[in-house]
Amino acid sequence: MACCFCSFRRMKTIFIFFNTILWFAGPGLLGVSIWQYITLNSYDPILELSKFQIPAIIYITAGVTSTCNGVIGCLGGVNERKGAILTFLIFLLVIFGIEVYASVEFFKFYDEVPQYLNGRIKKFNHDYYSDPSCKRHLDNLQIEMKCCGSHNFTDWEYGKIPHSCFQRSSGSIYMNYTIYKNGCSEELENWTKENLLIIGWGGFSFSVFQVLGIVLSSCYYYTLSKEYG
Repeated sequence: MACCFCSFRRMKTIFIFFNTILWFAGPGLLGVSIWQYITLNSYDPILELSKFQIPAIIYITAGVTSTCNGVIGCLGGVNERKGAILTFLIFLLVIFGIEVYASVEFFKFYDEVPQYLNGRIKKFNHDYYSDPSCKRHLDNLQIEMKCCGSHNFTDWEYGKIPHSCFQRSSGSIYMNYTIYKNGCSEELENWTKENLLIIGWGGFSFSVFQVLGIVLSSCYYYTLSKEYG
């Protein structure tokens, strides 16, 4: 905490400058979180959004709270209010804690993705011809991901391979030799992991950045205490 021994004016300038950066980072985290939430929601219920809904909502809440907290920090820093700085610090600690929790949950789910998705797609394969909802969602996945079945087209019984497993040729005619070769488990796994990494590392990086904010706000509060008692 070497900065705690900076001059009062220098410490104030450093705090306000950093808080401004942190203030703009809040909407950044909020935007990324909402974007990823909507993106992952595009393959619900195959992905079963409830698996990562709580961590995603935590990130969104943290983004909103960080933006509002930035206002408190700026006002406290400019007006040299100890109470506002202390409130800002407490909120930073709370936001940091919940972001670390959310990041851990995302990375835990990241490790479970292969086995989890394989089981989910097999279930949708099994219920494809008996459940219209399963048929609709799996058709959408196979068309957009250009895949077929869980591992490949052999997961389907002979003569029951759905049209969504075939590429469309001219005139929307399905041709047997244009069947998708890749399995949907692998394609959806790669896609899901990529999106989980974006939001997971984004949130974790923001929480690490907040550690510096906690240190600086602590130093500024200490400096204010020395200046005004």
